[in-house]
Amino acid sequence: MKAGFGARAVLILIGFTAAIAQTVLLRELMVVFYGNETSLGLMLASWFFWTAAGSTLAGHFAAHARQPRRLMAAIQVLIALILPCTILAVRAAKGLLQTVPGEVLGPGAMLLTSFSVLGPLCILSGALFTAGSKVYQTAATTSAGEATGSVYLWEAVGSSGGGVVAGLMLIRYLSSLDIAWLLAVLNLMAACGLAITSRPLRRA
Repeated sequence: MKAGFGARAVLILIGFTAAIAQTVLLRELMVVFYGNETSLGLMLASWFFWTAAGSTLAGHFAAHARQPRRLMAAIQVLIALILPCTILAVRAAKGLLQTVPGEVLGPGAMLLTSFSVLGPLCILSGALFTAGSKVYQTAATTSAGEATGSVYLWEAVGSSGGGVVAGLMLIRYLSSLDIAWLLAVLNLMAACGLAITSRPLRRA
């Protein structure tokens, strides 16, 4: 039995959210750091580190979760709450770190800021991938390896779409906080669809 459309749609949303959130947050951090190659490398390193850490930490919980759909829904609710707060934290960091207008921060300050500000959101993003693999495995009644491969595929589809939508539409017409709230609403809707057991209510 193959996973239904709902499960695939939620997996696509994972990649869609991650791609747009990464684009928005890196743009915000580039403003704080007066972007250069060093700052970009440190930001991406922080993003990848925390995402991998979140995926690893969530592996144990997802493997033993009795209701993986509700676990995934809970993570999406947390992402919806944390994403706007992360943008506000990045903007606050500029005032805290730059004592002189126009001051360019050193690599240490860049790494510390990226590491601390991006941590919560990236941990949840990595955990969401692991939880999504468990949900897909249950829905498709397949092996863990096949489920993970399918999740990678659908997340990549969402990431590609998110990159296109962010570049062509969202960044041009909406502020970073507007985009964050839009992603928050989408993730809350997906969380409701995962947590509600009644099929008519879930479809609604």
